[in-house]
Amino acid sequence: MVYHLRMSREDPQMKIRLPADLKEQIEAASKNSGRSMNAEIVARLQHSFSLPDLSGKTRRLTETGEIVERDIVQVIADLQDLLAKAHFAASTLNLFDGVREENARRDSASDGY
Repeated sequence: MVYHLRMSREDPQMKIRLPADLKEQIEAASKNSGRSMNAEIVARLQHSFSLPDLSGKTRRLTETGEIVERDIVQVIADLQDLLAKAHFAASTLNLFDGVREENARRDSASDGY
């Protein structure tokens, strides 16, 4: 979108500092658009103010992401706890299997007396 501005010498002025690379970008953009550097800066600022303010949506998305991250961390912790319980149950069953086998051997041996 190209903005054509009517600027006057009576318009307020302000002095700003810019990083060198940003100044170079503004110079290149102003040459491409056929505007002065001042007009390029003003046009880009005006355009930025015409865009919808997304700060509230960005903040809500960030908060939602943090909630989802906490939920995922909790699910992982719950899964790790279940896995530990499953390992314990499996090892307990194997222990009981060993006891059952030992009891069965003793019972077999005692049947022979």
